[in-house]
Amino acid sequence: MREAGSSWNVREVLTASSPLHFDGVACTSTGNPTTGVKSPITIPDTNAGRPNGVAIALVDGDTVTCTFTNTYVPPAAGLVLEKISRNRTGTFGFGVTGPGLEGGATRTIETTAVNTTATATRIETLAGEDYRIAEDLPSSDAGTWELTSVVCNDKAITARPVVVRMPTGEKASQRCTFTNTFTPKGVIRIHKVTLGGTAATTFGIEDGNGARFTQTATPAAPGLPATTAVPDTDADRTTALPLGAYTIQETAPVAPAGSDWRLEAVVCNGRVPEASAAASIQIALTADEPEVDCTFTDRLVARPEPPPLPPPVAPPPAITPLPPPNIVVAGVTARSDPVPKANLIVTKVATPSSVVLGSTVRYVVQVRNRGPATARNVTLVERTTPITRFLRLRTDQGSCRGAIPRRCTIGTLRAGETATVTVDVRTRRAGTFTNIVAANTSTEVKSLRTMSARARIRVLRAAGARFTG
Repeated sequence: MREAGSSWNVREVLTASSPLHFDGVACTSTGNPTTGVKSPITIPDTNAGRPNGVAIALVDGDTVTCTFTNTYVPPAAGLVLEKISRNRTGTFGFGVTGPGLEGGATRTIETTAVNTTATATRIETLAGEDYRIAEDLPSSDAGTWELTSVVCNDKAITARPVVVRMPTGEKASQRCTFTNTFTPKGVIRIHKVTLGGTAATTFGIEDGNGARFTQTATPAAPGLPATTAVPDTDADRTTALPLGAYTIQETAPVAPAGSDWRLEAVVCNGRVPEASAAASIQIALTADEPEVDCTFTDRLVARPEPPPLPPPVAPPPAITPLPPPNIVVAGVTARSDPVPKANLIVTKVATPSSVVLGSTVRYVVQVRNRGPATARNVTLVERTTPITRFLRLRTDQGSCRGAIPRRCTIGTLRAGETATVTVDVRTRRAGTFTNIVAANTSTEVKSLRTMSARARIRVLRAAGARFTG
C-alpha cells in the first residue's frame, strides 16, 4: 500500500478470451474529513501502456472508490462444416442463419472422392447461441441425394431442420459433419413367358464394371402372363442401379429329351423389341428411361433330326498352319478367329412414309446373314404400337404369329441368305410414329447393333392434306 501523496494507477485487465467488454470506469472521492481536499483523478489514464485504467493522486485521509462497468459478450466461436458423400461425388451448398450473421452465411463444399471428408472454411459465430443449418442438395437426372446423418462435435443431430447451439468457453466451436447418400434410380425387371412347357430360367445381369446379378423366373404353366424373375439373394436385386449399359444373359433351362428351348422374342417396356444373340441382349438405363422391363418369350420345340453325314471325300492337301495370333511374319500380322460368328443385318422400309388416318402402311423387313457362320433359330419381332388396328405378317421363309409379341420364325439363315417379312398395318391414330423390328438368333453374332431397324411414318387426319418434307 502506498501512502498519501503518491500516484496510484488502477486498471482492468481483460484477456483476449474474456467474455467481458470494457465499457468504462467512474471514480468518486470522499475527500479529507478535516480539510475536505479531494484526490485528483484522471480518467482515462494518460499512459497508453495502461489501457482501461485511471490515475489517482491520492491525498491524505481521502477515500477513492472506482467502479468499472462491463458488458458480457459471448466469446467469438466458430462453426466448421464438413461433408461426406457416399456412392457419388457432388457439390453441396449450405446456408447458416443466427445471431451475428446479418443476411446469413453461405458455404459450398465439393466432394472429390466418395467416403472422404471435405471441409468448408470456418464461419464466425457467437458462443451460447443457436444456429440453423440448411443444406441445398444437388439435382441429378441419375438419381437422388438423401441426408443420411449429421454429427456435431461427436453428437448425432436427428432433428430437422438442423439447429445447433454453440458451446461456451475458450473453445466455443462446433464441427458438423453432414453425410449424404446418392441412390441411383436405375431399375431392371425381367419377366418370363414359356410356350409349350414350363421350366425355371436363370438370368444373369452384368454392368460394364463387372458387377453381376443373378435372378430366376419360374412360370407356373405355359402361356401364362409374364412371371417376374426374383433375385437369388438380396445382393442380386436390380433396383437402385447406376445409369448405363447392361447385358442380360438368359441361361437355357433343362429341356426334356428330344426337345430344346428356343428364345423367340425379347420385348422391353411393353413395346420395344430387343435384338438378341445366344439368348443375350444389351440395354441402356438412361435419364429419360431409367427403368427397363424386359419380357423373354421361349418356346419348347422338338429337336430336329440331325442331317445325314456327307459321303466321305478325299483328304485335302496338306496346308501349312498359320502362326499363332498377332505374330508378325515378314511384316504381316497373322490373326485367327477360332469361333466363326454370324453377321445379321436387318433393314426396314415403310411405304408410303406419309398416309391418311385409316390407311394401310406396308413395312418391308429384310434380315440378311453376311456370315461366315450360319445363324440358327432366327426370329423377327415387331413393335406393339398404338397406330396398329389391323396387322398382317407374312414371310418368305418360316411362319408368323399375330399374337403379342408379334413375331415371325424364320429358322436357319446360312451365310449370304436373306429372309423378307412384309407387315401391313392399318393406322388408327394421327401423328408421327417410329416402328421398330429386332432379330433374335441362338448363334453368336459379330454385333447386336445391326440386328434392329426402324422406320418412321406420318399419319395425317385430313384426306386433303398435302405431304411435304
